[in-house]
Amino acid sequence: MIMLYTITEAYSKVGNKNCEDDDAYDRFSRRWTILLLAVCIIAVSAKQFVGDPIKCLTPTYFEGEHSTYAQNYCWITAVYRIDEHQTLTPTEKKQYYTNYYIWVPFILVGACLLTYLPSLIWESIGHKATVDIPALSNFLVNKKHTIASDDYDKTLKAISQHYSRSLSILKADKNCILKLNRLIIKISLFFIGGGPLTAAYFLVKILYLINACGQLYLMHLFLEVNFIEYGKRIFQGLVKGGDWESTVRFPRYGFCDYTFRALGDNNINHTTQCTLPVNLYNERIFAFYWCWLILIGIITVIGIIQFLIGMSYYSRRSFIKQHLRRMETVQTKMTSKEIWVFNEFCEEYLGGDGILFLRIIHKNMNSVFVGDLLQQMWKDFYITKKD
Repeated sequence: MIMLYTITEAYSKVGNKNCEDDDAYDRFSRRWTILLLAVCIIAVSAKQFVGDPIKCLTPTYFEGEHSTYAQNYCWITAVYRIDEHQTLTPTEKKQYYTNYYIWVPFILVGACLLTYLPSLIWESIGHKATVDIPALSNFLVNKKHTIASDDYDKTLKAISQHYSRSLSILKADKNCILKLNRLIIKISLFFIGGGPLTAAYFLVKILYLINACGQLYLMHLFLEVNFIEYGKRIFQGLVKGGDWESTVRFPRYGFCDYTFRALGDNNINHTTQCTLPVNLYNERIFAFYWCWLILIGIITVIGIIQFLIGMSYYSRRSFIKQHLRRMETVQTKMTSKEIWVFNEFCEEYLGGDGILFLRIIHKNMNSVFVGDLLQQMWKDFYITKKD
């Protein structure tokens, strides 16, 4: 029941489809990676705490409790593994002790936390900003099938007026430090619009990429394997349908020393051979997660490139013109005054943050709604310019 509650709670937090304040590239990390890790955690934990993670070949004269004790002792301490051609000596034993497999569920939990951290940063920054882009995006996406025709125009006006008031509050802010920070962000990130939330959104994408590459690096330190050789063994196993050599961290069999103590000096030392079925699961999980991290890294790079292209100066203006022309709000050929007003609308009124908000809505809803919302925002902006 506890495991079922854990996976349900994980899905409600990160797999919730009502959270649509990013793009599909980020959701591969924020949603699907964490759900994948949650399933792996439950599978490994079930094998460790419910099934039989270890089986030891105990002497035939051991009764039930003695055999259970020996297996539990070997599981919670450590087993060692030596090559089948080596002699089993005390010196050789100490060089190959390992019990990392016990900590696999906790390692996967740590991977979950690292993967969720960029999303948590985006939510924290976004909800505390003057224009709460995550909240507005989630509200509109969740209501896209339920907004009645009578409420449609009201919703557009409410969102547009909220954005306009937020800008007014932002401009009226007298905090010199915040103004300086916004100016630095605007200058340094001019190529994506220079908005604070746009900068945070770009940072989160970079963090997703760092997370994927960093976890790959930590995995190779943990498994003590060569990056290329490990990948070659995985793909050879998948293509040929065979198996690959087990890693040092996850031995499939090993030896264990334990002592039965009795009264006086009657201590009986035993060395027994054990198999570790749980490590078969662990190997497959880490092999699959290794491939998944590479896939996530490639997807994230594509998402970053697409984001940079979409938020470039030309793409921002083209995005606005395209939707305004569809709504016949602006003409194909504009006068010099209309061009000046349009430039101010794009760069000063919307800026990077406003266009980012519209692009998120566009990716999660449809072009018609974005065009209607943009037309309403243009009207509100034009009224303020007349006044």
